[in-house]
Formats: sequence, C-alpha cells, structure tokens
Amino acid sequence: MTDSPPPLPDLHKTLGQQRLVTFEPGRAAIEYLAGAHMCHSGGVVQGGFICGWIDAAMAHA
Repeated sequence: MTDSPPPLPDLHKTLGQQRLVTFEPGRAAIEYLAGAHMCHSGGVVQGGFICGWIDAAMAHA
C-alpha cells in the first residue's frame, strides 16, 4: 500500500496539470506546467491550452 496519489487521467497529463492547489465549492486553483510542446515559436503558450486550463478549473469549481 502506498500514500501516493492516483495517476492523473490522460487529459490532465496532456494539459500539464501538476497539482490541485485549492478546491472548494465555486472555487478551484490548479497548477500547470507549460511544456515546449504547448508553445508557438518564440515560447508563447498556444491559446487552446490556456482555455483548457481555465475550463478544467471551472469544472472542478
């Protein structure tokens, strides 16, 4: 038996989720890590990933 959290679903892995920081009714904060595979040239994160981060936080809230 381990104390480690269950593995993240594939969607959370794709979005770069690191951890759920806060989670309460109507409020959620999630920490993401932006990877190079999420960026346009120049190192700017593609807007679709940002929308995914916001959508995931809203779903948790």
